[in-house]
Amino acid sequence: MKIRGIVRKLWLAMLGLVVAVLLLAGLIQAGIIQDIYLGQQSDKIIKEGKKLAAQLDMKGDVLQMQRQADDLANYLGASVLVVDKEGEIMAWNRPAGGGQGMGMGMGMGMGMGRGAGHGMGMGRIGNYNGGKPFDATDVAKVLAGGQLVRKEYNPYFKTDVMQVGIPVMSAGAVAGAVMIQAPLAPIVNNIRALQQAALYALVLGVLIATVLAFLLARNIVRPLLTMNRVARAMAEGDYGVQAPVKSADEMGLLAESLNVLSTRLREKIDELERLDNTRREFVASVSHELRTPLTIIQGYTEALADGLGKDQSQRELYLHNIIEETLRLRRLVDELLSLRRMEAGGVRADLKDIDMLPVIRRVLERFTNRFAEKGQTIVFNNSGSPFPARADEDRIEQVIINLVDNALRFTPPGGEVTVSVAGEGDMLKVSVRDTGPGIPVEEQPLVWERFYKADPSRSRDISGSGLGLAIVRGIVEMHGGKVGIDSVPGKGSTFWFTIPRA
Repeated sequence: MKIRGIVRKLWLAMLGLVVAVLLLAGLIQAGIIQDIYLGQQSDKIIKEGKKLAAQLDMKGDVLQMQRQADDLANYLGASVLVVDKEGEIMAWNRPAGGGQGMGMGMGMGMGMGRGAGHGMGMGRIGNYNGGKPFDATDVAKVLAGGQLVRKEYNPYFKTDVMQVGIPVMSAGAVAGAVMIQAPLAPIVNNIRALQQAALYALVLGVLIATVLAFLLARNIVRPLLTMNRVARAMAEGDYGVQAPVKSADEMGLLAESLNVLSTRLREKIDELERLDNTRREFVASVSHELRTPLTIIQGYTEALADGLGKDQSQRELYLHNIIEETLRLRRLVDELLSLRRMEAGGVRADLKDIDMLPVIRRVLERFTNRFAEKGQTIVFNNSGSPFPARADEDRIEQVIINLVDNALRFTPPGGEVTVSVAGEGDMLKVSVRDTGPGIPVEEQPLVWERFYKADPSRSRDISGSGLGLAIVRGIVEMHGGKVGIDSVPGKGSTFWFTIPRA
């Protein structure tokens, strides 16, 4: 299996960390083990030396002292020397080494025997030389009442030794000294065996850490690889792919953030596509709305220029149509500019406390003649009581004008338009109901869009510019209100809006 990238980096980093920790722990452990083991051996030698010193009778049988020294020397694997307070050798057991012989050889050629009663030749400390294991100065220090504990290299044993000297006390005075020298080679061998075992444990730990570090690195990287595939899919335009969130840690948070990003991008792109479609529809609608009156104006103008008006009344008709289409163009441009300002936030509502009743009556008076021309009836349902509202009077009047004009256009001759106002909690609701053809349910949310026409086959006089209801929605939302429609095909429509009460 090929290891690459972040897997390899994580694996090597974790492996290096584990190896460093194990090595440091091994070194510390080895040092601690050595100190503990040497300390234990030192304590053991001192303890046994003190026990021997307490048992010795410096005026007793020399052979008994020799046996006691032999037993301790064999037990410790050490060299044991017993001297009296004058520095004369009372017992001495030496392991093999140093070219000096071993065992119980008490005739050391040291001179100065203590007599036949001891059955052996004894030598004084002063006769010692550098080739013997015990230094005369150390023996003298112990005979002076001091205690000796030292680790050093001894040329007699040709190795590091642990040297211990303990005074022998009798009646509160120093009666002699017990000198012990234990070679450290056996102790060091034991320590090395322990260190070797620790080394084996280190190697085994490294092998286990290698496998575990690799598995851990791979488990960490696998979610990253999955998220990488998700990111690549997003880069190629596929925003439906989601990264699995399997944990609540940082990796899980990253996957969740990536999923949120994918969802938001998909929503933004859908919104951009919708806006792009709206823009294209808007351009097409504006082009259509501008082309038709311009074509009519051009046609009548050319007719006048070519002298096709046979009499004054026909020429006046042509001019009247030109003026009507010019006014239509002006209204279209004004409405487009109003929408643009509202969408850009350039229009602010001048909110004041107003009464809705006179505003509605004023609008209805403006439409009286137009309703009469079409044989329609307009009704205003109200109790006569004031309906105070917090609103921009001019802009709310424009809202009512647009709704009444819309109802007038879609209500057939002989039909009826009803305007009503009522309170709903902290809002006022104004409704305009007509007896027109109604609007299908699926088209009702679209009537508030710019240039939307529920029935494109209707004549231009009926359909208008298609901007009136969009302006209504913009103004009402500017006041913090809502717009809505209730309609049943064949039974008319009710357009309504709400604004805050005063």
